[in-house]
Parts: sequence; C-alpha cells; structure tokens
Amino acid sequence: MNPVIESNTDRPPSVRGLPSIAPYQTPSPAEIPPNRVSWRPDPGRGVLLIHDLQEHFLSVFDRTATPCKPMLAHVGAIKRACQFAGVPVLYTAQSADQSEEERGLLTDMWGVGIRGNNAGERIAPEVAPEGQDTLFIKKRYSAFVGNELASWMQSRGRDQIYICGIYGHIGCQVTACDAFMRDIQSFVVRDAIGDFSREHHVAALTYVATRCGAVVSSDDLIHDIVGSNRRDRRAATVLGDLAELMGVASDEIAPEAVVTDLGVDSLRLMELAERWTRVFPDLTAMDITSCRTVRELLALVEGGPS
Repeated sequence: MNPVIESNTDRPPSVRGLPSIAPYQTPSPAEIPPNRVSWRPDPGRGVLLIHDLQEHFLSVFDRTATPCKPMLAHVGAIKRACQFAGVPVLYTAQSADQSEEERGLLTDMWGVGIRGNNAGERIAPEVAPEGQDTLFIKKRYSAFVGNELASWMQSRGRDQIYICGIYGHIGCQVTACDAFMRDIQSFVVRDAIGDFSREHHVAALTYVATRCGAVVSSDDLIHDIVGSNRRDRRAATVLGDLAELMGVASDEIAPEAVVTDLGVDSLRLMELAERWTRVFPDLTAMDITSCRTVRELLALVEGGPS
C-alpha cells in the first residue's frame, strides 16, 4: 500500500509533510536484483553512515513494528561491529528551526521541518552517537551536501560508505548516487533502512543495485567487517579482558583453566558477557556463560564465519 501524504492541520507543523507509515515487512533478497558490481566491504576503507535516524523522522513509524524495530536493532549491531573493527561511525542529521534560506526548496516539498523544543532533532537513543562517533549536519537529501563529509573521508583514505537509516528512496538512495559520482563505493544495507512503504523500499534498493552501488544484508556486512583476522582479534579481546580482571598478562592464562576459578564469579561473567555481545553481535550471553573453561570460551568466540 502506498502511503498518502497528509496535509491536514491536526498534525504538528513539523511533520505535516511526512506520511504516516504503516508497518510493512522488510523486502527479502529475492525481491532485489543482483548487484551489478562485485565490490566487497573492506573495514580498512569504509565508514558507517547512520543516516537521519532522528526522532522527527522516526515519529511517523510504529516503533514497535517492522520495519522500524528490526531496522534499529540491525543498525545497532552493525555499529558495534564497526566499533570493534575500527571502522569510523558517522551520522547525518538535520538541524532544528532552520531559516527559510537554509531550508530552501525543502519547505515547498516537505514543510517547515524540525520545529519546537528540538526533541525531534535528537538521534534515536538505541543508536545515538557516542565516544569517537562524528556527526555531520546535512542541508539536502544527500549526506554530502552542506558539510565536510567528503573531505573528511578523503583525508582519511576512506572510499567506501555503508549506509543505514531513513528514508530509503530519499536520502539513502540519493547519498548512494552522490557517492558513486564522487568515486566512493556505497553499500546500502537492505534490512537496516526504513522507507515510506515496502514498494518504496524495494524501488530504492533496486536503483542502488542496478545503477550506483551495492545492496547488502546486515549479517553479510557484519561478517565482512569483522571477518579480517576475526579469530585472532576476538580471542585477543577475550583474553585481554580476563587478564585485566585478574591483573595478569594474557599469556599467563592457561586454556585449561576453569573460568570461575579465575576470579570471575557469576556476576562478573555476566558483565563480561554483556560487553562481549556488544562487540560480537553473533553471540549471546547464554552462549558465553555456558562455557566452563577458557578453551571452550575461546573456541566459542573464534567460531562462526571468518
């Protein structure tokens, strides 16, 4: 079902130009044409772009339903994988209370934009910026317009961009096309974007796959991001955390040691499990806490696709 753009005045002025988005199922891989290019994400070349996941734009979704709820979960998992692999995490957002000059033709198309107490300006708390993350204020559909994103990437030797967020057929698609024209490889994440409807979602991914970039799933992107030297890095992370807790060097921890004999009681193990599941999205706390020895724990985190 295509959404109807509402013009009634019972909605706040800031969202009158946006549709009410009915829940829909995320398109399956079978609905998207094959990518014309053979590009693969390379964590040494890429950046993650979390595009416009602001409360203003999310307000027209049902946050408890598809595509919004799983989209935010997938974005969070991708972000954790990027943090683990050292891939820069970037955000775009539109500022609140833009002047007529700043907003330009966007007013004619979508109304006055974000207004009021600026609550709509905030990034969704599930995926909000933290630490070393970088936020770029954007002025138009493309993430590259009105800011230093392109020069920021160039100065750091980054020529791939992994695009998540909303809306698929507007900012995400246009950013992918703009990236292509700047010789930046773009990857739009099929199940980590949201759109006005399933039809719009499919159309956006079809355009990207056949005209300017590559479409990937969140699972495949995470695998490619953490796949390089994955086993070594995951084992080093686990041993490093255990060694820090025990106050010893990593190479002093015997593989045959029972985890609970290392001063790791059930509470501390749950704290470690929570930390590790943030950086190893394919594991669960139950997986981790079921391991009896260090060897079992290392076998767990070193397992899976590489």
